[in-house]
Amino acid sequence: MAKRALIILAEGAEEMETVITVDVLRRGNVNVTLAGLAGKDTVLCSRNVKVVPDTDLSSALKEAPFDAVILPGGLKGAEALANAEIVGQILRDHFAQGKLVAAVCAGPTAFIGHGIGKGKRVTSHPSVKDKMVAGGYEYSEYRVVTVLALLALF
Repeated sequence: MAKRALIILAEGAEEMETVITVDVLRRGNVNVTLAGLAGKDTVLCSRNVKVVPDTDLSSALKEAPFDAVILPGGLKGAEALANAEIVGQILRDHFAQGKLVAAVCAGPTAFIGHGIGKGKRVTSHPSVKDKMVAGGYEYSEYRVVTVLALLALF
């Protein structure tokens, strides 16, 4: 059976980190659901590119379980993900089950507010390094860091 991934799209997300992730996973035969945090309407990304999610997040959750939850970066998008309690619930559930939780670029900042992987090694865009360290994470300059079921990319 094909693996399943949930990518959560918020206003201000970095479009390349969203679209390329969806594209590469789908080419690899992963069943990807791109879910809009605020609904299923078109999302304006960080460089004014509009992306239409497959569905809204609440509808996507009815399709659970997923093998991975992925958060794209983009400062404004990562902030929205960090402030959404539903995202925290999803991340905590997946992380507790040992399922893959991944974030790209500024996306790992969403881990801070939701208490995901504190004390673990992460990477991120260099502009949020201090925030990650202050949040209780061991920071790595590597572009990809995998710790148990936690994956951070830059």
